[in-house]
Amino acid sequence: MPSSTVHSIRRAWWSGERGEDGGIVRSRREGAHARETGPPELGRSPVKLTLRPGEEQGLARIQRELRTFLAALPLAEVERSAVHVAVLEAVVNAVRHGRGDEEQAATLDLDVVAGRIVATVTDHGPGFDPASCPDPLAAERIRLPHGRGVLLMRALMDDVDFAFPPGGGTRVTLRRTIPSSAPTGAQQHKGATLMRPIVKVDGGTGKMILIGQFDFNLHREFRQASQELLDNPEVKLIEIDFDQVPFLDSSALGMLLLLKERAAGQKKSLELCNCREAVQQVFEIAAFNKMFTIR
Repeated sequence: MPSSTVHSIRRAWWSGERGEDGGIVRSRREGAHARETGPPELGRSPVKLTLRPGEEQGLARIQRELRTFLAALPLAEVERSAVHVAVLEAVVNAVRHGRGDEEQAATLDLDVVAGRIVATVTDHGPGFDPASCPDPLAAERIRLPHGRGVLLMRALMDDVDFAFPPGGGTRVTLRRTIPSSAPTGAQQHKGATLMRPIVKVDGGTGKMILIGQFDFNLHREFRQASQELLDNPEVKLIEIDFDQVPFLDSSALGMLLLLKERAAGQKKSLELCNCREAVQQVFEIAAFNKMFTIR
């Protein structure tokens, strides 16, 4: 994604379109083609998944089903990663914040309609006003380790609708157009392997090699690996290697910001290196180039 496009996204997505039916708030990505035509029937049946409030351990199951659904679509790796991250952000928000009746499950519906991926996440919590969400890129908030989920959803999808049914709860619908032709030379999306980060120290440089998806599931392992490098008095430069990371989410952004703060407190430098296109895209959306050395 060109940096000019990322800048346009950051300027545009806060101004949503409001409707009266169910309190819908719409956000459309600037420059996106919201056409309702696309490739022929892709042979995919709609998928419906459920998750109980607070059932964060079930998110791994949701991720597996989401990967399977997206793997059948003609998407390049960066496109597939974008959809995965955006939908996962909506699901995590529903599980963590959409707490209504404990017997009512949050749901994720996946479908392809008129050449567009349509993901709908429904919860039964108290709801919220997305227009009131503070801008996470504002000077006073840009270094906070949270608050970027809605930013990523809106920037990575063509459009995002928030609806608040009369009976309560929140329904988030995310859409992204599928390219009219299958990508050429695109990397195949591999299973998102989870593995403890590998730590290597060479002189004054400590390298953390991440393998697989970098998201909320890696919190404990990332913290342990970070502590190992922070506790080593010989290490003056910490490098995070993203060469084997297909994508990352807002939780990962928060982990990196916390590590940067702790490293600075110990007079250690932090650099992010070998980033794939999908990872670089998220860094640009979150304005990490203003806070980190990325190479």
